[in-house]
Amino acid sequence: MIEKTWPNAPGSDADVVEKLIAEFDAMDPNSTAFRYSTSMKGDNSLPDNLTQLNLRHLRETMEKLSLFLQASLTGVAVSLDLKQETSV
Repeated sequence: MIEKTWPNAPGSDADVVEKLIAEFDAMDPNSTAFRYSTSMKGDNSLPDNLTQLNLRHLRETMEKLSLFLQASLTGVAVSLDLKQETSV
């Protein structure tokens, strides 16, 4: 939707956001690993090779991701409103 709304915008921010979401999806495809320590089968929710997690970095990254998505949502909503107003 972002690329459709702004087709000529530089893609670097959107590319970074897409990579971040892909990383989270790869580690936590069911959105449960960071909420529950074990799966319903009793397995560890997070990979065994994950020995450290920098929570400050995670928080800062998630805040930036959230700001980008909120700004994008606002921009898309304004764009749709303008299209609707001009089509009347």
